[in-house]
Amino acid sequence: MGFPFDVIWSQKGEGKYLVGVKVNDTRISYVAIGNGPQISSTSNEDYDLTHEETLQMNDIYETAVVKDNYVLYVLDNFNQVSGMITAFDKEGILIADKFPSENPRLLK
Repeated sequence: MGFPFDVIWSQKGEGKYLVGVKVNDTRISYVAIGNGPQISSTSNEDYDLTHEETLQMNDIYETAVVKDNYVLYVLDNFNQVSGMITAFDKEGILIADKFPSENPRLLK
């Protein structure tokens, strides 16, 4: 299997970003973009995060439902810290993630 999702982003003016996520794994139902304090791009440790938790932390995460294999975000900020993308199955269980400078990881 290839990458669980692909990310395309483009800067649209000062501090505005358009981020598109094409979902390649049919198990993915929800996508969130953001980064909680417990998650690091340099860590290989497993972590627990659910879709419900990203909804509760709406000051850290922007969440969306996958429609026709795509999710689209318009953001004021997108970088190494705030730009982690996490993908969840229909039960809200984390199955993949990606930091902007890395390839997506299939976790489950």
